Amino acid sequence: MEVNFKEIAGNNSAIMLTVLTRTDIARNKHYKIIFTQPVVTKPGLKRVAIVTQVAFLNELLKTLYTNNLEVEHIFDY
Repeated sequence: MEVNFKEIAGNNSAIMLTVLTRTDIARNKHYKIIFTQPVVTKPGLKRVAIVTQVAFLNELLKTLYTNNLEVEHIFDY
């Protein structure tokens, strides 16, 4: 089953999410890495903030899942 997003909380443009990872995240034309910061309470773990368009969120989530990356939060502001 394919899931696509048209809007989230009335937003149909950019959306940000954070991911927890120990590895680097590959670059892609459909999203941009905003910042990376260490999680000080868990050595070796880092938080990566990513922005994408709502229309590409499904592709990003599939990529993260395939690479065993944990989504920490999807911001719906």
